[in-house]
Amino acid sequence: MNDFPKIESQKTVGTKYKIIELIDTGGSSAVYKTKNIQNQTNYALKLLVKTNKNHDLYQNPRHFKAGAKVLAALEHPNLVNTVDYGIDNKHGPFLVMELLEGETLSSKICNQQQLPVVAVLDFALEAARSIDYIHQQKMFHGDIKPENFFLSQTAAKTTVKLLDFFPRRRIKDWTKLEITPDYLAPEVFSGEDPAPAMDLFALGVVLFEMICAELPRFQNSKKVDIPQSMQENLPEYLLEIIVQLLSFQAQNRFLGFEKLLNYQKPIDNKPKLSKVLQDLEYLSTEYQNRSLQSRTKSTPTPLDEEILQLQQIMVEQNPLPHFLVTEDLQIIYCNHTARAILEHLPPNKKLNLKNTQLCLNFPFIIDDIENSFQSIKISSRQIEFKGRKMSFWSVPVIEKGQVKGVQLILS
Repeated sequence: MNDFPKIESQKTVGTKYKIIELIDTGGSSAVYKTKNIQNQTNYALKLLVKTNKNHDLYQNPRHFKAGAKVLAALEHPNLVNTVDYGIDNKHGPFLVMELLEGETLSSKICNQQQLPVVAVLDFALEAARSIDYIHQQKMFHGDIKPENFFLSQTAAKTTVKLLDFFPRRRIKDWTKLEITPDYLAPEVFSGEDPAPAMDLFALGVVLFEMICAELPRFQNSKKVDIPQSMQENLPEYLLEIIVQLLSFQAQNRFLGFEKLLNYQKPIDNKPKLSKVLQDLEYLSTEYQNRSLQSRTKSTPTPLDEEILQLQQIMVEQNPLPHFLVTEDLQIIYCNHTARAILEHLPPNKKLNLKNTQLCLNFPFIIDDIENSFQSIKISSRQIEFKGRKMSFWSVPVIEKGQVKGVQLILS
């Protein structure tokens, strides 16, 4: 076990970084929350511990400074930002980085086991961009693993940040690194020099682990063994990318990596389901408020009419199909996306849900609607309709404690 330096709170590293508390320790470093006493901004200070991995940086300070200078010049939204560096007389080399809130990918995997496909794809795209950026700078990471990806949380979104990257200019520097073998490319075990292709193999292992909650196994033919559940539940394009990233042939990895970088998510143009449900709740509340106001107001104002019109447009133009159904299964409203599913039903034409292809294919929908009316609960199922896998949601529309209708949403 490494002997990590124990720096007391309020002690200063360098000339201007006051230690607040220890955040974490790793195989070759200790990370502290610190405050710059000049600008009063909090940062993360990474103190490099004297290990085999960092031996050269201790023995040759100019190597550390050269690498740190390159690191500080890198700028990418999916790389942790290095703002300063130095060598403390007592504690040795240190890096000062932006302070992040969130958790590592390894913690996420441990807490949730298998992750949803959408979450895996979101992660894969951001992780690939960070790796590609490093490769574009004629460098490679060399130790891609879940512990080195941080899921940075802000009020607006989650951003993937690649950690523990330090530029190394000489191949012999890599021979001293304590790299996690589970994510190491097969050619490195065979004695070949480390190269960018090893990052791609490691990314493939990480994606496989996110989906299956276990590390990949390989057949005698050197092809990855894909579990049946993975073949059935994973979109074909993502499965193909992962298989190529896990290829023993470096060229195949680059083909899969290129597909991942060029992938355009269709979901980007769709609102998140949570946002849709928030909109529905907002519309329901506004409707009730305006019903109360109508008792005291004889004539709506132009602003009232404009807001109501915008609300109607918002629902009508929503890319997610919306149906509003009564207790006797009459469809009293469906937006333009829903009408397309019903073979372009005219806006004002009424139809009983029982007579639609959707209900004929999935008769359980009737049970879900009845359950929403009776128990006032939201329910969801996974279905495949017209060759597409979808989530089917049944959402009660409530007014004054009573269910007035049920919204059906496909996402």
